[in-house]
Amino acid sequence: MTYATYSDFSARYATRLGADEVTSHYLPYAAARLEGLLGPYFAVPFSSDNLTARDLTIDLAYLLLLQRSREPGDARPLAAAVGARLEALAAGREAMIAGSGTALFAAATGGGVWSSTAGAAPRFDPATLCAGEELP
Repeated sequence: MTYATYSDFSARYATRLGADEVTSHYLPYAAARLEGLLGPYFAVPFSSDNLTARDLTIDLAYLLLLQRSREPGDARPLAAAVGARLEALAAGREAMIAGSGTALFAAATGGGVWSSTAGAAPRFDPATLCAGEELP
Protein backbone atom coordinates (compact mmCIF):
# COMPACT_ATOMS: atom_id res chain seq x y z
CA MET A 1 0.00 0.00 0.00
CA THR A 2 1.32 3.44 -0.89
CA TYR A 3 0.68 6.06 1.76
CA ALA A 4 1.59 9.16 -0.25
CA THR A 5 0.79 10.55 -3.67
CA TYR A 6 2.96 12.38 -6.13
CA SER A 7 1.33 15.66 -5.11
CA ASP A 8 2.24 14.92 -1.47
CA PHE A 9 5.81 14.22 -2.54
CA SER A 10 6.19 17.21 -4.85
CA ALA A 11 4.75 19.59 -2.24
CA ARG A 12 7.79 18.81 -0.05
CA TYR A 13 10.60 17.97 -2.46
CA ALA A 14 11.43 19.42 -5.85
CA THR A 15 12.64 16.95 -8.45
CA ARG A 16 12.98 16.68 -12.20
CA LEU A 17 11.30 13.28 -12.13
CA GLY A 18 7.77 13.05 -13.42
CA ALA A 19 4.71 11.84 -11.57
CA ASP A 20 4.78 8.42 -13.24
CA GLU A 21 8.35 7.69 -12.22
CA VAL A 22 7.95 8.86 -8.62
CA THR A 23 4.63 7.01 -8.30
CA SER A 24 5.91 3.74 -9.73
CA HIS A 25 9.61 3.68 -8.76
CA TYR A 26 9.92 5.46 -5.44
CA LEU A 27 6.70 5.73 -3.42
CA PRO A 28 5.77 2.01 -3.41
CA TYR A 29 9.28 0.97 -2.39
CA ALA A 30 9.40 3.63 0.31
CA ALA A 31 6.06 2.38 1.67
CA ALA A 32 7.33 -1.22 1.63
CA ARG A 33 10.50 -0.18 3.43
CA LEU A 34 8.44 1.66 6.05
CA GLU A 35 6.25 -1.38 6.64
CA GLY A 36 9.31 -3.61 6.89
CA LEU A 37 11.01 -1.35 9.40
CA LEU A 38 7.98 -0.75 11.61
CA GLY A 39 6.20 -4.08 11.10
CA PRO A 40 7.66 -5.61 14.27
CA TYR A 41 6.20 -2.73 16.31
CA PHE A 42 2.91 -1.79 14.59
CA ALA A 43 0.23 -3.66 12.68
CA VAL A 44 0.83 -3.28 8.94
CA PRO A 45 -0.36 -2.21 6.49
CA PHE A 46 -1.09 1.13 8.11
CA SER A 47 -4.43 2.81 7.55
CA SER A 48 -4.67 5.11 4.55
CA ASP A 49 -5.21 8.12 6.84
CA ASN A 50 -2.03 7.55 8.88
CA LEU A 51 -0.30 10.94 8.69
CA THR A 52 2.97 9.66 10.11
CA ALA A 53 3.12 6.86 7.53
CA ARG A 54 2.50 9.43 4.77
CA ASP A 55 5.19 11.73 6.14
CA LEU A 56 7.79 8.96 6.46
CA THR A 57 6.93 7.51 3.05
CA ILE A 58 7.65 10.89 1.45
CA ASP A 59 10.98 11.16 3.27
CA LEU A 60 11.96 7.57 2.47
CA ALA A 61 11.08 8.06 -1.21
CA TYR A 62 13.27 11.15 -1.38
CA LEU A 63 16.01 9.29 0.45
CA LEU A 64 15.84 6.54 -2.20
CA LEU A 65 16.09 9.20 -4.87
CA LEU A 66 19.09 10.83 -3.18
CA GLN A 67 20.85 7.50 -2.76
CA ARG A 68 20.54 6.76 -6.46
CA SER A 69 21.30 10.08 -8.04
CA ARG A 70 23.44 12.29 -5.84
CA GLU A 71 26.70 12.30 -3.97
CA PRO A 72 26.69 9.78 -1.12
CA GLY A 73 26.98 12.53 1.48
CA ASP A 74 23.82 14.27 0.29
CA ALA A 75 21.60 11.57 1.80
CA ARG A 76 23.27 11.40 5.21
CA PRO A 77 21.36 14.19 7.04
CA LEU A 78 17.96 12.93 5.88
CA ALA A 79 18.92 9.30 6.58
CA ALA A 80 19.95 10.24 10.12
CA ALA A 81 16.73 12.17 10.75
CA VAL A 82 14.52 9.39 9.38
CA GLY A 83 16.48 6.76 11.30
CA ALA A 84 16.09 8.67 14.56
CA ARG A 85 12.38 9.05 13.99
CA LEU A 86 11.94 5.35 13.21
CA GLU A 87 13.86 4.47 16.38
CA ALA A 88 11.62 6.77 18.45
CA LEU A 89 8.51 5.18 16.96
CA ALA A 90 9.78 1.67 17.62
CA ALA A 91 10.75 2.52 21.19
CA GLY A 92 7.39 4.13 21.92
CA ARG A 93 8.87 7.61 22.46
CA GLU A 94 6.90 8.91 19.49
CA ALA A 95 3.43 7.99 18.29
CA MET A 96 2.03 7.48 14.83
CA ILE A 97 -0.79 9.95 14.24
CA ALA A 98 -3.92 9.06 12.30
CA GLY A 99 -5.94 11.64 10.39
CA SER A 100 -8.48 11.66 13.22
CA GLY A 101 -5.74 12.72 15.64
CA THR A 102 -5.52 9.32 17.29
CA ALA A 103 -2.07 8.51 18.64
CA LEU A 104 -0.83 4.97 18.01
CA PHE A 105 2.11 3.75 20.06
CA ALA A 106 4.33 0.76 19.33
CA ALA A 107 3.13 -2.59 20.63
CA ALA A 108 5.07 -3.85 23.62
CA THR A 109 6.36 -6.90 21.76
CA GLY A 110 10.02 -6.28 22.39
CA GLY A 111 10.64 -6.01 18.68
CA GLY A 112 9.26 -9.42 17.79
CA VAL A 113 6.35 -10.10 15.51
CA TRP A 114 3.32 -11.13 17.54
CA SER A 115 1.58 -14.37 16.67
CA SER A 116 -1.38 -16.14 18.23
CA THR A 117 0.46 -19.46 17.71
CA ALA A 118 3.76 -18.36 19.25
CA GLY A 119 3.71 -21.10 21.90
CA ALA A 120 2.67 -23.91 19.57
CA ALA A 121 5.05 -26.56 18.26
CA PRO A 122 6.15 -26.01 14.67
CA ARG A 123 4.03 -27.95 12.18
CA PHE A 124 7.02 -29.18 10.18
CA ASP A 125 9.47 -29.91 12.94
CA PRO A 126 11.99 -32.49 11.67
CA ALA A 127 12.17 -34.06 15.13
CA THR A 128 8.46 -34.96 15.09
CA LEU A 129 8.22 -35.79 11.39
CA CYS A 130 10.92 -38.40 11.57
CA ALA A 131 10.44 -39.65 15.11
CA GLY A 132 12.50 -42.75 15.62
CA GLU A 133 14.15 -42.48 12.20
CA GLU A 134 17.72 -41.47 11.67
CA LEU A 135 18.06 -38.33 9.59
CA PRO A 136 20.61 -38.32 6.77
